[in-house]
Amino acid sequence: MKRAKLIILTIASAFIAFEASAWGAPQHSTVGYVATRHLTPEAKKWCDHYLRHSLAYYGPWMDHIRYCEGFKASRAWHGLYVTEANEPSTHERGAMAMIKRVREEMKDGKHLMMNDSIVADNIRYLIHTVGEIHCPVHVAFPLSFEPRYEETSEFNRYDIKKKGKTLRLHNFWDGIGWQLGRRGWTMEQYLEVTDTFSEEERKKAMQGDEIDWGRDCIKDAVKLYDIMPRGMDIAKISEEKRQEIWDYADYLVAKGGYRLAAILNEIFK
Repeated sequence: MKRAKLIILTIASAFIAFEASAWGAPQHSTVGYVATRHLTPEAKKWCDHYLRHSLAYYGPWMDHIRYCEGFKASRAWHGLYVTEANEPSTHERGAMAMIKRVREEMKDGKHLMMNDSIVADNIRYLIHTVGEIHCPVHVAFPLSFEPRYEETSEFNRYDIKKKGKTLRLHNFWDGIGWQLGRRGWTMEQYLEVTDTFSEEERKKAMQGDEIDWGRDCIKDAVKLYDIMPRGMDIAKISEEKRQEIWDYADYLVAKGGYRLAAILNEIFK
């Protein structure tokens, strides 16, 4: 088990210089940080046992290993795909199927019958993927919807502007920290502006399963395209608009963190 962990960490370190996708490392790590604060003692004990490190540390892990041998299948788990019925797709290619598979494989004490390194990988997948579905630019809509699938999937053709030049909305969201002035922020600073839900709001966010969360994420993604319409120049937005975008990003990161805690608490009862 220790050898497997060492190999995984070595691989991740080799890719650490690559730019992370989707939220970017700060947001993915904050999802893990928020979740840690809302784990049950039992869930925290088992996460510590399997990971030997924090949830926040492994937030960007899937972005670093997805091109490595043995992990290439994980490249398909970075997106929430929407069906023509406006429902989260459970096709094996997307995030929904992976989250459900991990939950079903490990809950009710079944993790005790699994190899420790496999359980550790499964937890790492959850840390990243539960956060990922809450990133609006990783929600891919059907061709018949607006915005079109080509603009919201891996093609990433939904454009805004920066100083008059075309900028993919997905690329903006990848680097939202430095794009909007949070370069160099610590995890504690991110935590201060994200883990702000009331107890009632937090309990509501944590209810349901991955399909319920996926439906909510679809609605949240649609709202983003209202907040950031095509052609909007982020270099010319008001301070109020800048804060609106930040508040929305923080809100989505928080929900990702609460729901990550919810699924880990369920698995490790």
